[in-house]
Amino acid sequence: MFSLRISSKKIKILLLFLLGVIFALLVPTLLTSTTAVKTNSENIEFPEGSVVDVVADYGVMPDDGLDDTAGIQQALNDYADQNRIIYLRNGVYDISDTLVFAGAQRFNTLQGQSEVGTIIRLMDRSPLFATEVGERKPLLNIPPGGSADRFQNEIYNITFDVGSDNPMADGLWFISNNQGGLRHVTVKSSSDKEGVGLSLSSGLNGPMLAKAISIEGFHTGIRTGNAVNSQTFEDIHLRNQGFAGIYNTQQVITIRKLFSEQRSPIPALINGDDPGSATHWFGLATMVDSTLKYSGEGSAPFAISIVGNAYGKNLSIEGYKNAAFMDYAYFPSGLVENELLPLDGTGITEWTK
Repeated sequence: MFSLRISSKKIKILLLFLLGVIFALLVPTLLTSTTAVKTNSENIEFPEGSVVDVVADYGVMPDDGLDDTAGIQQALNDYADQNRIIYLRNGVYDISDTLVFAGAQRFNTLQGQSEVGTIIRLMDRSPLFATEVGERKPLLNIPPGGSADRFQNEIYNITFDVGSDNPMADGLWFISNNQGGLRHVTVKSSSDKEGVGLSLSSGLNGPMLAKAISIEGFHTGIRTGNAVNSQTFEDIHLRNQGFAGIYNTQQVITIRKLFSEQRSPIPALINGDDPGSATHWFGLATMVDSTLKYSGEGSAPFAISIVGNAYGKNLSIEGYKNAAFMDYAYFPSGLVENELLPLDGTGITEWTK
């Protein structure tokens, strides 16, 4: 009679092999989950002397609770337009006033060590951001100019937090032309009643790329406008806005992989807001491979509001009654003034207006 004997050592080796196979099969699934949780895995460092280190070169000390506005702004002033990297190590940098890209506002890079670890935070109840001031102010501003020459402005791997009790605070007012943009940037507010997380609507803005951006809170997540020069978005996460995830007038915007998660019954995208007005009609929004979700109480009528022109493909829509509201008021008489686009199954397979 034939007898098969397997030693305990071989059994252990076999079990380890099988566990390895199972792990290899599961890891890709875990890594591609649509529920992204940002961790402090980034650790962007540079050789000594290759960047402008605000800690080493300007004595700015994060995490000490003191106002760091002057030190960071001095670095931005000293190296304006010089194509240098202004580097912020991990830590919380407290500010009390707007940081401004100085000079001709071009060839400036603000680089953090990691998106989760490098935080620029507006100090609570900052007087310059109180209601009595009467005008909105951002944490960081690139002022608009008369021509599209704000070349290669860049912000990478930083979180901006507007703090508490700062009702006149916006997140970022950003401009870049031809090359540049934002990557791995988070902008946070605890309120959805006021402010804009990322404003790209001033001046002649673009072409530019915003990639791997998270906006939490604010009245409007991203504001785009002006007809020059187009803006591209990829891997955008918008959560808990009060008015709109993205609000566009006139600009040409292209969006891939937008994840909008709203608790208020608001559209993920408003493209044009003034029926009958030619100036707002020219906005063109393209959105593909995106997820638009409403999870609040009550009814949310539509995920997208369109006065201008739009194209959508492979859009997953959850919680909204309709996919889109389309307003045709600017067309010559004889066409319907508006129309609701119903959901195609669980979203939009392909659609244009």
